[in-house]
Amino acid sequence: MNVPASEAAVNATVARINDTAVRFTYHDLDADEDGFGPGLPTWLYELGIRVKSAEGFQVDRTEFGAALVWNASVATPSVTFTTSTQPRSGSFDEAGAAIQPEWAFLPLPQHSRPTNVSLASGQPGVVGDQVLLLGEYTMYHRSVGCHDIELYIPDALDTVESPTAIADSLEATARNLNVGWRYDTVRVFGVGAPVRLGGRAFTHEVWVHVNSTFKPKPSRGIRYPPQLVPANVWVHEYVHTRERWAWNSSVSSDAQWLTEAMASYYMIAETERQGRMLAYNETLYWMQLNESLRFGDNRMNLTNRSTYQREQGAYTRGAFVLAALDAEIRSQTGGKKSLEDVFRRLNQQEEVTHSSFRRAVVAVGGEEMGPWVSRYVVGTAVPPAPGIPLEVYLELLPRRRDYQTAAGMVLIIVLAAIGAIVQRYRTQSS
Repeated sequence: MNVPASEAAVNATVARINDTAVRFTYHDLDADEDGFGPGLPTWLYELGIRVKSAEGFQVDRTEFGAALVWNASVATPSVTFTTSTQPRSGSFDEAGAAIQPEWAFLPLPQHSRPTNVSLASGQPGVVGDQVLLLGEYTMYHRSVGCHDIELYIPDALDTVESPTAIADSLEATARNLNVGWRYDTVRVFGVGAPVRLGGRAFTHEVWVHVNSTFKPKPSRGIRYPPQLVPANVWVHEYVHTRERWAWNSSVSSDAQWLTEAMASYYMIAETERQGRMLAYNETLYWMQLNESLRFGDNRMNLTNRSTYQREQGAYTRGAFVLAALDAEIRSQTGGKKSLEDVFRRLNQQEEVTHSSFRRAVVAVGGEEMGPWVSRYVVGTAVPPAPGIPLEVYLELLPRRRDYQTAAGMVLIIVLAAIGAIVQRYRTQSS
C-alpha cells in the first residue's frame, strides 16, 4: 500500500529503464531502516512479476516469490522488476501485470515499512495506492457527490468502447446503485495484452482489459455447467469497489459467492438500465443461463463451493439466482424494494454469512422469502426464467439468426409471446 510522503518511513521513486523492466529506487536509507525491503509474495509472483536484479538488497528467492532485505551496502538501494514471458499455469490470476514498450502496469510490491512511491523525474504515469501505470495516458474524471471516479487509459491502447462512454457508464452506475458505502475515490485502469482478458479489483483500484465491451457475446450454445459470458467488465469491477463486505468485513465460506455474483448480476442489469444494452440482450442472457442450469440437472449449491464444478459457479448460477431474487423482491413489495436494499444491508454487516444474508433478504422482502432462499441458494433448484415482454420477443425476431439457441429456448420464447398476447386479449375483452 502506497502511503503519503508525510506518513512514510521510506521514500522511493519508480521509472522504466527499458522496454521490459521497471526499477524502484529507495532513497537515503539509514540505520533505522535495518531489515527494510520490498517483497514479492506468491500472489504477485502469480501475476507474472519477477525480480530481475537488485543493488543493496539481499535477495532470497523461493519457488513462488522473493523476499528482499536491505544489506546496508549502499544508502540508495534499488530493485528491478520484469514480467515473465514463460507459459503460466492457467490460473485465474495469470498475466495480471505487463511491461510493454509504451506502457507498463504493475501492482506495487509489498514493503516492510510504510513507503511512499512516486514517479522518478521525467517519468510519465500515475502511482496509485496499490498499482501503478507508467507511460503517457489520458485520464477521464467523473464525480457523483463526494465520490470521484478516475479512468486512466494508456495513450498507446485503444478501447473497444469509447473512453468517454466507459466513464459515463461508471458514473451512471455510481448514481444508480443505491447501496450505501463507497470509497471517496475509485481509480480504473485500462490495460491490454499480455494482461489477460477481464479485470480485477484491488479494493478501490481496478484494472479492466481494453477489449471489454458493453454487451455480452453470443453464446456458443447451451451446456452444463454454464459458461461465463463477460459484458461490461468496467461495471463489474466497479461494483466490487462498492462491496464493503469484500474488503472490510469477515465473509464466511458459505457467503463468498455473493462477491462475484453481485458484480456479475449488476454488470448486465445496470448496463441495460443505462440503455447500453438492448432489452433483448439482457433477456436472452438470463434465458441462456436458465437453460444451461436445467440442461445438466444442476448440482450447484451456492453455499458449498465444491459443488460449483468450475469456479464460474458464482458468476453464472450466482448471478442468475440474484437476478431472480431481485425480480421476486420487487414482485413481493410492489416495486418498493429491490436487491439493492439487500446489498445495502450486507454493507452494514461486520460479518457476512449465509444466515445474515438470509435475514437481510427476509427483512427486505418478507417472511416468505426465507423458503425462497433455502430452495434456490442452499438447494439446487433453478429459479424460473424471467418473464419475457412481447416487446422483447418482437426485438428478437429480426435478430434470431444472430444467436444459436436450443430448441427448448425457442419454444419458451414462443410460448411467452403467445401468453402475452392472450393476456392482452383477455384484458381488452374485460
